Amino acid sequence: MYGGQYVFCFSYPHDTNYANDDMLGSLLRTNGTTYAYTEGDIMPTIRELTAKRESLKSRKQPWEYPLEILGKYIYTRKQQFGQTTSPGAFLNDGMINDSTAIRANGAMASAIMGALWKSGNKTFRLRRPRHISDTKANQEFYLRQNEILASAMESPKAGFETAFDESLREEGAFGTSGIAEFKGDYQNPLIFKSWSIQSVMIAEGADGFVDTIYYDDSVPLRIVAETYGEENLPADLKALYQDPTKHNDRIKICIAIEPRPEKAQKGKGDKGMPIASYHFTFEGTPKLLRESGYTELPVRISRWYKLANEEYGRSPGMDALPAIMQINALKEIFLICVEKKAEPPLYILDDGSLGAGTVDTSARGLSVFNSFGRAPGQPPIGTIFDIGELQSLMTAIEATSGEITQHFLIDKLYDLNNKSRMTLGEAEMRYQIRSDALSSIYARKTAETLNPLIIRSYNILFDMGLLGITEEDEATANILRAEGIEPLIMPEEIAQAIVDGKDIYEIDYISPAAHVMREEEYRGLITTANNATQMAAVDEMSIHKLNIDKFLEHSRDLTGAPMDLLRSDEETKTIRTGIAKARAAEAQAAIQREQAATLKDVETAKATTAGR
Repeated sequence: MYGGQYVFCFSYPHDTNYANDDMLGSLLRTNGTTYAYTEGDIMPTIRELTAKRESLKSRKQPWEYPLEILGKYIYTRKQQFGQTTSPGAFLNDGMINDSTAIRANGAMASAIMGALWKSGNKTFRLRRPRHISDTKANQEFYLRQNEILASAMESPKAGFETAFDESLREEGAFGTSGIAEFKGDYQNPLIFKSWSIQSVMIAEGADGFVDTIYYDDSVPLRIVAETYGEENLPADLKALYQDPTKHNDRIKICIAIEPRPEKAQKGKGDKGMPIASYHFTFEGTPKLLRESGYTELPVRISRWYKLANEEYGRSPGMDALPAIMQINALKEIFLICVEKKAEPPLYILDDGSLGAGTVDTSARGLSVFNSFGRAPGQPPIGTIFDIGELQSLMTAIEATSGEITQHFLIDKLYDLNNKSRMTLGEAEMRYQIRSDALSSIYARKTAETLNPLIIRSYNILFDMGLLGITEEDEATANILRAEGIEPLIMPEEIAQAIVDGKDIYEIDYISPAAHVMREEEYRGLITTANNATQMAAVDEMSIHKLNIDKFLEHSRDLTGAPMDLLRSDEETKTIRTGIAKARAAEAQAAIQREQAATLKDVETAKATTAGR
C-alpha cells in the first residue's frame, strides 16, 4: 500500500504469478502499463476488466497450441483456440487416419456419466442431518424435496445431462471443462450450459480452487440489444445496429465472474453478493453492459488432474498423445501398403527407346523398362516388388490401440474380459481392484462437479420457494399458486434449524459409482451382522450389542434402497409402544385368568372338603 493506494506491477505479457489479485481486486494492467487501485474504488472500471482479461488470456496462451493438437486428433475439428472457430470445420484433408482416441474418449465419457448419474432420482438423495428428528412429517418433507430437486435437474429443458456429457468429453480431451448453472423461471427453474475451454480463461484463489472465470461469448447483435438494451450499447454497436442487415452479426461479449471484495458487498441485491458478475464488450469500444452477483460460483470448472503449479488441467488425451501420433502414422503406412497390395505397381518391357526413366512405385503405378539385356524368360508385364506380410503392422497397430484405450481407462470402466474362467473369490478380487482404480476418478468428479452443482441447484430452488416455505409466507405461496404450483410447507423443526443457522440437509449418493466407492463399507456391514448372529449361538446375550435399527438404516443407505422403505423413528416408536401395551395387556389378562383359575380351584377344594 502506498499513499492510500494498492499498486500492482506486472511485466507484459509473460507475468507468472498474481495469485493474490483475486483477493485484493482486479488486475490493473494492460500493454505493460501499471494502474493504481484506490481503497475507495468499489466497482472495477471497464479498463480494469479488459486488463484482467488480457492477463488471463496471456496466461492461457502457452496451452493453446497443445490444445489445438488435441482437438485435431480427438475431435477431428479445427479448434482454432487462438482464433474464431468456424462451426463444423472438420478436418477431412486425409491427415487423420485413426479414430481410436475419438471412440475411446466418447466411450470413457459415456461410462463415467453412466456411473455418476442415473436418471429417475437414482443418483443422489437429500437426507436429514442428525440434529433433525426422524419424524414422519420430516421424512415426507425430504421425500418431496428429493422429487422436486431431481425433477428440476433432470428436466430435458434444463440441459444438465447434455452439459455434463459435453463437459466429460472436453475433460477427457483437454483436461479442463466447465458447467454453468443459471436460474430460470418457475416452469424450468434450472438452466445448465457447457462452457468450452476454448472460450474460458481461469485463475485460482489462495485455496487452489478456481474462483475467477472469464468467458468470451459470441452473440448476435440483435440479442445483445434485446438483452442489455439498445441505449446501453457502446457507440460503435449503436451505429452498427441501425443497419438491419447487421443484426445477425456476432458480437464478442465477455462474462467475468470473480470474488467481490468485502468492501464492495453493500446492499441486499445482486451487487451485495460475494460473487460478482460483469458483462462487457472488449472489441471496438469496450463498455460495461451489466453488473450483477451470485451467492456462490455459478460456473464449476473441473480439471481431470493437474500439476501443483498449474491452473489448467491435464487429460487422458494429453497422456495418450504420443500413442495417438504413433498409431496415426502406422495407420497411414498400413493403408498405403494395403493399396499397393491390392493394386501393386507394375512394369512393362519395351524394346523401343523408352525406359531408364523414373520408377513409379505408387499403387497402380506403371513403369516402362527397356528390354535390352533382359533375361529371355522374363514376363513382359509384372509387379515391380511385393509389399510382403502386413501382420507385423497390424500387431503394432493393435498394441498401440490398446495403449490408447488404457489411457482412457476403457479396460477398467467396461471390464469386458470373458476369456478366462475365474472362481467367485477371484472375480470378487478383480472387482475390488477395478473399484479401487476408479474410486479416485469418481471421487474427484463428485467433489469438483456434482456436489457444487447439486448445492447450487438446491439454493436456486429454495430461494424460489419450490423446496419449502413456512406457513406464514403467504407472499411466496401466492406466487407459487399463480404458477400452478402447490406450496410445500416446511415442518417447524426444519424452519427453526434454518433460523439457528444449522444445515438442513446432507447429500447421499446412490449411483453405481457410489456403490463402487462404498462396496467395502457394505461388505463390512454384512460381515459384522453375520458375526453377531454366529456369536449369539455361543452367548445369547451378545446379540444385544448389535443395533438392529442402525443396521437397517445403514443397509438402506449403502444399497440405495428407497428412503421410505423404513419407517421413521416416530412411527417405529408408536408401533412398538402399541405392541408393548398389547403384550402387557395380554400378559395381565393371562395373569388374571390364571388367578381366576386358581381361585376356582381353591373354592372347589373347599366345597369338596366341606361336603365330606
